[in-house]
Amino acid sequence: MKCWNCGNDVAPGHAFCQNCGAQQQQQGGYTQQGYTGQPGYSQPGGQQNSYSQPGYTQQGGGYTQGGGYGGQGGYNSQGGGWGRVNAERNIVMYIVLTLVTCGFYHYYFVYNLANDVNILCAGDGKETPGLVPFLLLSLITCGIYAWFWYYNLGNRLSENAPRYGMAFPENGTTVILWMILGTWFCGVGLFVGNYFIIKNVNALAAAYNQAYGL
Repeated sequence: MKCWNCGNDVAPGHAFCQNCGAQQQQQGGYTQQGYTGQPGYSQPGGQQNSYSQPGYTQQGGGYTQGGGYGGQGGYNSQGGGWGRVNAERNIVMYIVLTLVTCGFYHYYFVYNLANDVNILCAGDGKETPGLVPFLLLSLITCGIYAWFWYYNLGNRLSENAPRYGMAFPENGTTVILWMILGTWFCGVGLFVGNYFIIKNVNALAAAYNQAYGL
């Protein structure tokens, strides 16, 4: 079928357009009133579906899980969950600000990126470390941990894409190869690797915001 937002072909059974991330209306999938599918995750006006674990429900864009989220007593919200996630990161702006600030903007970028990815991929049993461990472990390992961080991030985005009805051709290996091998070409590979990260985070964020009306 065709995406109502951009007209791109959407594979059967996909809840989101792989091109623009727009939520689709279809039988057995997302609807404007709720999400239908396998037991697990539910919304008002819809039925349970296959996401997460039994007892995990949504009310107006927020979350509540029986027994607590991650063992911490549960997360409850009305109308938006954690709020809108930035879906408009731009590689050109990243490059310009990183160069202008002599690299300091890169660390601000890492800080926000980790927060947003942990929201978009919540419930997958993983966590992307924030700025403090990124800085400390990178310093201790002479920068090697930074590559490991990006490798795990690329894999996490790729692994979570199907839950938003997408599939990313790039994974952690793609990102880290560009970053390592690309350093031989005046450091261009670092920006190419970040381009893939930005592109995939933007796609997931657009789908997340669309799903929760943010």
